Amino acid sequence: MLTVLRQRNFALLWTGQLISLIGDWVLVITLPFYVFQVTGSVLASGAMFIVQVLPRVFFGSLAGVFVDRWDRRWTMVGADLSRAALLLVLLAVRSGNLLWIAYAVGAVEALISLFFTPARNALIPNIVSEEDLIAANSLDGIADNITRLIGPPIGGALLGLFGALAPVAIIDSISYLFSALLILLVVTPARSPSLIEKPSEVSRTSPRAHWIAVWREWSDGLRVITREPVIRGLFIVMGLAVLADTPLTALIVPLTRNVYHANAFVLGLLMTFRGIGGLLGGFLTGFLSKHIRTSYLLATGFFLSGVNFSS
Repeated sequence: MLTVLRQRNFALLWTGQLISLIGDWVLVITLPFYVFQVTGSVLASGAMFIVQVLPRVFFGSLAGVFVDRWDRRWTMVGADLSRAALLLVLLAVRSGNLLWIAYAVGAVEALISLFFTPARNALIPNIVSEEDLIAANSLDGIADNITRLIGPPIGGALLGLFGALAPVAIIDSISYLFSALLILLVVTPARSPSLIEKPSEVSRTSPRAHWIAVWREWSDGLRVITREPVIRGLFIVMGLAVLADTPLTALIVPLTRNVYHANAFVLGLLMTFRGIGGLLGGFLTGFLSKHIRTSYLLATGFFLSGVNFSS
């Protein structure tokens, strides 16, 4: 599997992805903790988590429609450069009166990130051969899990060391710039046609027709949820699971600060251990799925999670 990393284009893309996603997790940790550090309010820190999640809820499916119409490599570069510039706005946050800037940056950064991941996923088949695609996708998943393990403690350590957002914002901004540089070095085929986009037709359509087409494609995707019972059931179940997990996520900052009397680095470690649990759970599920029905595994996982939270 690791042999695919010897391919120049994939190695550049994979490394850029790794750095970019670490930047995502750094921000996920530092912003809520900083808000709680300044305000002491559980509601205020929880609201920071909310503004970072809401863009995924409302615009996650729509982002994929646009990405399918754009050049994937330039979409990723644009996302990284935009986030690098956006994070510098945090340099203005020096008091509690300016925390609204941190909320705005968190929301916009999460929105921009929605375009990075689908662009990356769509670009991989264009730069690796068909026989290497499974290995490339596996490494893609591994990179995502690695960032969940190392991103939170890095963010916590930076905030704990400096005690302010400015140094964290600068370092995180540099990580996005480095990611953009690596992705710029990726060489893609001369033409990477989308499954939906037809360049000859797009060039002749008006802006209004373009937006109508985007709306129709997005609506068609949403209608799949209502038509397919299995997808609809999973959508509802996973939505409830995310809703149930939200209070824990919102309370993890005051829990770390007020109960454990710990700093942001410990918060990062707590999030890392959650990532380790998810990684081990993924391996265990892959093994058990050969012997146990998927629906039983899903139900057991939710039951054990509920028992764990109640204890």
